[in-house]
Amino acid sequence: PGGLEMMDGHAIVAADDFCGAGYPRDAKALLLCEVDGTEEEVHEHIAEAEALFGKLGATSIRTSQSEEERALLWKGRKSAFPAVGRISPDYYC
Repeated sequence: PGGLEMMDGHAIVAADDFCGAGYPRDAKALLLCEVDGTEEEVHEHIAEAEALFGKLGATSIRTSQSEEERALLWKGRKSAFPAVGRISPDYYC
């Protein structure tokens, strides 16, 4: 994958509140996986990732449908650290 990041339930809610990424707020954890390559390779990688994640017990799999949606999903992840710090300033001390 071009990128692979996870978030726990607290980070999901905090990041979603912070930037409205559209995360499933009732999820206990979230895994963001980004693939790269040619258009054909990307479709193959997505199918492989969906099959693997489904086999490993993923309860929901969502694929971004536009560059804007992809950017928003990653914006949420990149915002998780400051978002959690905003609601609990002493969390990282």
